Amino acid sequence: MSAAVPRLRYETLGALLDAAIPLRDFLVEPWLKQGESALLYAAPGAGKSMLTQTLAIAVAGGGEFMGWKCATPRRVLFIDGEMNRADLQDRAKALLHSVRGTNVDDVRKNLVFLARQSQHPDTEFPDLATPEGQQSVIRHVQAGKFDLLILDNFSTLVTARTRTPQRHSTISSSS
Repeated sequence: MSAAVPRLRYETLGALLDAAIPLRDFLVEPWLKQGESALLYAAPGAGKSMLTQTLAIAVAGGGEFMGWKCATPRRVLFIDGEMNRADLQDRAKALLHSVRGTNVDDVRKNLVFLARQSQHPDTEFPDLATPEGQQSVIRHVQAGKFDLLILDNFSTLVTARTRTPQRHSTISSSS
């Protein structure tokens, strides 16, 4: 027997205004709070992966870069779909000491990589185009008590057999 699906919740403006809603902390001040999503888009080779890895280090170690502050070290899950493990290691070594105010020991324990290229060829990697793959990632985030999830890059985390416009719209609408 499957669990009942929660119904949509409607509330009046009065109820919304009167609600005691807890404040959310910034993960990256001034633009990313707990529970929010962000999408980074740029041409290939523009530095998106470098930026997201630097951001992951800053959040994991409570550092600051580009004027953005990450006041409290947080748990970060970085799911990478394309980079070789050696390249991830080289970048991490290059970036680790470049983020001002970062506690390196915190980064070493708080930043966790799930990289496709680090897996055995027979290991099934989460396919974000499927509900099962999405649920797998959610389970990893919840089990690891991660505060931030970084997906790099989206197109490599969707298998070729499911890269269709219809599937992409399903993924976009479920986030």
